[in-house]
Amino acid sequence: MHNRERVIVLRLIKHGEPDLVVQTLNRRGARLSFFAKAALKSKKRFGGGVLEPTHYIEVSYKERPNEELHTLLEAQLVQGFDGLRKDYDRLQTALYFLKITSKLSQDGAVDSNDMFDLLGNALKAAEATSDVRRLRLHFEIKVLGYQGVLPALANSGQWMQKPLKDHGGLEIEKPELRQLEWEVHHRLESYLAGEG
Repeated sequence: MHNRERVIVLRLIKHGEPDLVVQTLNRRGARLSFFAKAALKSKKRFGGGVLEPTHYIEVSYKERPNEELHTLLEAQLVQGFDGLRKDYDRLQTALYFLKITSKLSQDGAVDSNDMFDLLGNALKAAEATSDVRRLRLHFEIKVLGYQGVLPALANSGQWMQKPLKDHGGLEIEKPELRQLEWEVHHRLESYLAGEG
């Protein structure tokens, strides 16, 4: 039986010469990993660079029960977030978002659609932002909030309430911004390391 699903590509891992392991996040917040046989050669099934980190794609795959890797049959691009590839800082910020999301998600574990929506909105905001630093901070605050580990920090409540696309409109003085960045980033790193 073949399944179809829309996912965001988190990471690619080369497996031999033509094959790839493709890690993705589905709409329910679960990480799905696929084995894409001959992905680097097959222009029919995976043409046009469809298998790229940040891409939102629709996949057809064969589920392999009780195994971490499903068999990827084909993939089609839904949204490429092309604006990310026009600016180095935007692309690096987007790749950072993927890295954090990949660390938080687990294979097959359906947590919620909050992380999927957050990641999609972050990629969209990163395409056009003129302030990647503030967007990154906003993303980190929301990640901690969704995980239930956001400490009581100055202004963190207003950051949680605002959508990521409004990251530029949050008023904060530069010294406070630097302090907030340090506290949030330190808290996120500790959380990801399993320290709390």
